[in-house]
Amino acid sequence: MPRVKAAPLPSSMRNAPPLIRICPAGLVALGDGTFGLCGYVSRTLVEVEVDDAAEASFTDRTLAPCAVAAAALADGRIVVADETSLSVIDAP
Repeated sequence: MPRVKAAPLPSSMRNAPPLIRICPAGLVALGDGTFGLCGYVSRTLVEVEVDDAAEASFTDRTLAPCAVAAAALADGRIVVADETSLSVIDAP
């Protein structure tokens, strides 16, 4: 079986924590070009910005504890989940 070589990390993502340490479990839209990435391993919801060229970069903001899911409510608040509970946080 052929081996698949990983693509190089875009320059805008070089300041990002390694995804292996995050293990994405959920993604939620926070606003225009801003997303929350929920990490199973990191157990956090971190902010990610996407620019007009579709390049993503992590900000320095940790928004909430999160391990298995995240969703946006109609009023703008965010629901985050771990293995045993749900929490609602205000929109960042």
